[in-house]
Amino acid sequence: MPVLCFFTGVATVKEDSELWKIMKNKFGPIRSTINDYPEIAGTNVFIGKYLRIELLYRQGLFEEVIKEIKRSIPWYGKGNRNTVGTYVTDCEL
Repeated sequence: MPVLCFFTGVATVKEDSELWKIMKNKFGPIRSTINDYPEIAGTNVFIGKYLRIELLYRQGLFEEVIKEIKRSIPWYGKGNRNTVGTYVTDCEL
């Protein structure tokens, strides 16, 4: 998983720029729509997507971070606020 390589420091943006470009442009929420790298399983919601967002943040890609959050959370901005302040939708949780 490219994101883990960058997060742990095994890979760096400077030394592994091609891998960074692939991780940034081909992985993430858009990956399922472009069908690239079908042999690699999708990311885990908590760890995979969180680490990716963290890496984008570390690189100063703040607008990209916001886009990732909006694309990664299917219910973002679509739910109804319940009494404890969290967003919920009509789907099963």
